[in-house]
Amino acid sequence: MYHLGQTQYKNKKVVARLVGGLGNQLFIYAAAKGIAVRNQAELVIDNITGFSKDFKYNRSYLLDNFTISARIAKSSERLEPFANVRRAWLRISDRLWRGSNIAYLREDTTRFDDRPLYAKIGPKLYMEGYWQSDRYFSDISSIIRTDFKFIWKPPEELAYIISQIHSSESVAIHLRNFSVHDPETGVLLDSEYYKRATSQIEQLHPKAKYFLFTDDQTFATLTMSKLNLAYDNVSILTTPFGHLADFWLMCQCKHFIIANSTFSWWAAWLSESNVKTVIAPSQVYAERANSWGVDGQLPIDWIKI
Repeated sequence: MYHLGQTQYKNKKVVARLVGGLGNQLFIYAAAKGIAVRNQAELVIDNITGFSKDFKYNRSYLLDNFTISARIAKSSERLEPFANVRRAWLRISDRLWRGSNIAYLREDTTRFDDRPLYAKIGPKLYMEGYWQSDRYFSDISSIIRTDFKFIWKPPEELAYIISQIHSSESVAIHLRNFSVHDPETGVLLDSEYYKRATSQIEQLHPKAKYFLFTDDQTFATLTMSKLNLAYDNVSILTTPFGHLADFWLMCQCKHFIIANSTFSWWAAWLSESNVKTVIAPSQVYAERANSWGVDGQLPIDWIKI
């Protein structure tokens, strides 16, 4: 097990550029933390440049809701001013004149890439990409779980829902309607996936109670109506407290049927249930971002259907 204190840094930095929503930010942080620990380097988070021009989704930095240990980058560490130009030049120069240590690491495939596991870095490494695999941080999983403890606390209004989740054989089901919110790159899971998944859960956990999390209640209700589940055994959670509350509640569940979404991937991974069953879609969609069937993206003990 690694233990990295401030005094152990060897004047090295890993600067990770965060982009995307909550799940993507968690993946990027975890992969960068792995490289930092293996190289006895300080992890520095660029929480600005990846969101400054996100006009389509208007996403923002969210990891301040967790007990992360990384430092926020200074302007110079974000390569400002002219960050895009300087980042492009750094990519080119690292490729042309690289020695034994790398200065720039960019993800170029959705498949698992072992470069982060063996990367030897110089004084500073810049990272870009989504890095969606637990293999990038499986050797420091205890550190990641510590860094991803919630600072956010649930309001009293959620007490009843929390008690229902904790006192039952709770199963979190995540449905995300990509056809509305991300039609260009998102692929919508059909009801057949959820039929297979709930059938598997029913065999393994006959007393399962389902808690449905969704970004589109109408779509979710239609999907669930096609499944052979008792009406009173499914709770569609629509809290007024936002997606962070949904994520926190999802993490409290014992078992999971995840969508092709990093949001529910991380809820399943962070759940502290020691008996959990996780079911995930195994489909691969060519040139689409939300395929979980690509090599390395799902932990080996999860059920892929």
